Amino acid sequence: MQQIGKNTLNNESMMNFVGRVEDRERAKKAISDEIGVIYAEAKAANLSVPGLRGVVKARKLKPSQFRESEDLRDVYFHAAGLLDEP
Repeated sequence: MQQIGKNTLNNESMMNFVGRVEDRERAKKAISDEIGVIYAEAKAANLSVPGLRGVVKARKLKPSQFRESEDLRDVYFHAAGLLDEP
């Protein structure tokens, strides 16, 4: 039996990690596809997909982060002439 040191590649162990990553990648792809279907359903219901994406993104933020991002957006919109007051 071959002695395996700490710097020796253990094929079985490595392939275990590779398999786990591949499983998660497949699961991630399946979830991504499901999310796409949900957005397609929302579009078919005459909802704005970019609007929904914005709400999903905003809900991930803490209230203080959300206010800060909204304030910064208003400043930029004002600078671009899209808002009267920041």
